[in-house]
Amino acid sequence: MASNLILFLPSSLYFRNEVPMYQARSQYWYHLYASTIVELDAARLIEQVGATEAAINGRLVDLQYDSDHHEERKLMADAQRTLAFLRRHP
Repeated sequence: MASNLILFLPSSLYFRNEVPMYQARSQYWYHLYASTIVELDAARLIEQVGATEAAINGRLVDLQYDSDHHEERKLMADAQRTLAFLRRHP
């Protein structure tokens, strides 16, 4: 199971030396995302995907006038792709 799980993790989560994540780890969307990608119940997974997508969209609204947070934006883009996959293949 663990070997399959890594397929759903953005590269920046397991290649930590490439992207400093100290800011993203403290964000609500990141905690939701971390719990979503390990959810085993299909119905609960779809529910959590929706909540995580909403949290990411809210964070993107918060950052819309901020030119910083490039690493976090990259993580959110990776997370959105993973969530879209999980929504299609629960």
